[in-house]
Amino acid sequence: MTNFKIVAKKIDGVIYPLSENIYSSNVETVNTTSYEGWNILRRGLTFMFVVACKQLDYNCEVKVMHSLNKGLYCKINKYLEKYETLYNEIKEKMLTLCEKDLPFENIRMPRKEALDILRKNKQQKDKYYLFAYKEEYKDSGIIELNKLDGIYDFYYGILPPSTGICNVFDVSAVPGKNNHFILFPESREYPNTVVPIQNLEKILNVYEERKHWAE
Repeated sequence: MTNFKIVAKKIDGVIYPLSENIYSSNVETVNTTSYEGWNILRRGLTFMFVVACKQLDYNCEVKVMHSLNKGLYCKINKYLEKYETLYNEIKEKMLTLCEKDLPFENIRMPRKEALDILRKNKQQKDKYYLFAYKEEYKDSGIIELNKLDGIYDFYYGILPPSTGICNVFDVSAVPGKNNHFILFPESREYPNTVVPIQNLEKILNVYEERKHWAE
């Protein structure tokens, strides 16, 4: 039994979603022990995290701030209730998404329709401006958005085939920081396990100090 998960395929050196109908004699699988495959898995988990937060409060704004060791440092704006148990609620919603094994959909639609969807969602302001004003998209008649469980978003890269493959993860609250969380994906080096961050508080202090000096 293999421990790794296949999340995409590589044809002539180019990575494609598993759902892509491209036929070639030179096809390789991309799994989660490779850096590319692990990034695809982490991208899917990020989308699931956003959807889980939206299911708890659609008006909340989720920001993925930066990587933190092997995890992702996330912040939720406009959600101030039940902080003590919120990370458990998010995790439960994500586990439900895993159990449903929902597809990560790529939806092609007219540019105007895509812009209307992004405009209505405050969290998508940056992506709205990307499609509205960046030269490479201004003359495009069709835009491709990602969709999961009825919620649209746009991710700069390939997503896993479905949520069922993203079933190993953890969500932790950041000590002393309201509505700040760390999303831990499955370990690339040790499949089917989550490796917690050692000395988390010290690492966070280093990030805060760097931010202070940058300002």
